[in-house]
Amino acid sequence: MHGPVTAKPAMPPLARPRRKWKELVKEFGFGYLLLAPVALYIVVFQFYPLFETIRLSLFDYSLVSGRPMRFAWFENYEKLLVRDDDFWPIFRNSVLWVLGSTALQFLVAIPAAMLLNARLRLRGLWRGLTMVPWVSPIVIIGIIWKWIYDGQYGLLNHYLKMLHVIRDNIIWLGDANWVWPALLLTSAWKGFPYVALMLLSGLQGISRDCLEAAQVDGANAWQRFVWVTLPLLKPVMVATGLVCIISTWTKFEMIWVLTNGGPGFATSIFAHLSVYPGLPILRSGHGRRGGDHFHAVYRRDHANLQSPVRQGKGLRVKRVRTEAMSQGLKYAGVVLLMAFTLFPFLWMLNTTFKVDEEIFSSVPTWKIRQFTLEHYAWAMSERGINLGRLLMNSFTVCAITAAMTGVVACLSGYGLARYRVPGVGLVVMLIVLAQMIQGPLIMIPWYKMAAAFHLLNTKTVLVLIYGTMTIPVGVWLMHGFFRTIPRELEEAAYIDGAGRVRTLFVVTVPLAVPGLVAICLYAFILGWNDYQYALILTNSLAAKTIQIGIAEVMDSMGKTSWGGILASGVIVILPVVILFAFIQRFLIEGMTSGGIKG
Repeated sequence: MHGPVTAKPAMPPLARPRRKWKELVKEFGFGYLLLAPVALYIVVFQFYPLFETIRLSLFDYSLVSGRPMRFAWFENYEKLLVRDDDFWPIFRNSVLWVLGSTALQFLVAIPAAMLLNARLRLRGLWRGLTMVPWVSPIVIIGIIWKWIYDGQYGLLNHYLKMLHVIRDNIIWLGDANWVWPALLLTSAWKGFPYVALMLLSGLQGISRDCLEAAQVDGANAWQRFVWVTLPLLKPVMVATGLVCIISTWTKFEMIWVLTNGGPGFATSIFAHLSVYPGLPILRSGHGRRGGDHFHAVYRRDHANLQSPVRQGKGLRVKRVRTEAMSQGLKYAGVVLLMAFTLFPFLWMLNTTFKVDEEIFSSVPTWKIRQFTLEHYAWAMSERGINLGRLLMNSFTVCAITAAMTGVVACLSGYGLARYRVPGVGLVVMLIVLAQMIQGPLIMIPWYKMAAAFHLLNTKTVLVLIYGTMTIPVGVWLMHGFFRTIPRELEEAAYIDGAGRVRTLFVVTVPLAVPGLVAICLYAFILGWNDYQYALILTNSLAAKTIQIGIAEVMDSMGKTSWGGILASGVIVILPVVILFAFIQRFLIEGMTSGGIKG
């Protein structure tokens, strides 16, 4: 007989589910805590100004007149579209600027990306040098190209006359017939490295088996490019093209530095007029109409192969010769690419070591007959630009921006990579959209907020607004870096009793330090290169950055002090190049894996 059956004590039916629910709440709570910094920053400092921009466009309002706001419905839009005689010429200029810049950037970037993807010696060096124009300050770019385009002493006129292309000097930036080719060339030179980088990421994702199969079938290099490479690159090209169009539409610094919208209004665009005339004589109603019109436009806005070839010794010899010729052409292409990329910088550096008599010679030459460092001394002195104070302002603002970006990117990037909490898709969408909500779209609300909190002409306002450029990018990149770290390391730490916070800072963050350092340095570079925000929000020596100081001196005495101005450019661009040399490998890897905006 069986003994009496002893009943097991009944487990409370909700005990285990309750523990699971408790763990789930902790996990979701920690995930939301990590994602909160980037979400709150974007909503408060980017989406709120955007909605304020839209709201102000419906009012008749002036910051300087003192009269009360009057709700005007769509009167501002009606004035702009119907009564403003300048609207359609400016619209035409804006379209020409956006489409022309984007087309030329792709025209240069496609062959550049093909070269940088080829198997070449020192390929990392060529990639890094190609990126230098993209990471260089816009003011320095403007100064370099102003000097090249100078109607009397510029190198471009000299070479064109040597080649018998022109007979008389051309005032490139002062002639309405030539100013647009000059602007578009400069824009293409400045922007093509970013496009090449994005295309390079797409090329690295194309399997070599596809290309080799087409080659075996008898396709030559051009046929492989047209029928294999381009179709596979199409998604990357479309995405990059849209980013370039949106970014170019909202940027006015290049035109501002080179022509200030002139001659007359020949190069005025919406991004320019939505801010200027803006500050301090700022009419928000009229200014915002241009900004809103930007948003409205943005929303609207196998192969014939040869027959299979025979195999044999003759074919192998032919392939060896073809490959040798192909390598020679590739290195020749690299030489041309480096010449196009570095030529303006080399001419700037060469000019800084010449005395004024050589600089203002009627026949420009690369030869330095009398070496001097007086231009660098002038740039650092009080009688010149007084770079010391301006450099300290820029360094302070950018260092704080980099530290703030590093903290937010580390926390929110980890949350984005590890926690699939409800609503994470919304955060991703905020991060992507935040990279498009820049410049004139948020400038006037930012000016109002800064004035209301007494932050105008302070370093604090620059740190906060620079975060709108650096934090979304930093979070997205750190998210990519954290995803490369194996989850098993964190799970082992959990098993050993480490909590979530300890695991993050003791196990995961140390492994992501190279990426975190790269992002902080990249944030420093973005802040260092800023011009448009500092132009609007600061005017005092206590907060003025180096870009503003150089631009002001250029406007007042650039024609007579080219050597000193260009020497200042060398001093300013040197930290950017040095920092980029350290971070370029991590940055390029992160950007090609994540695909961010430039």
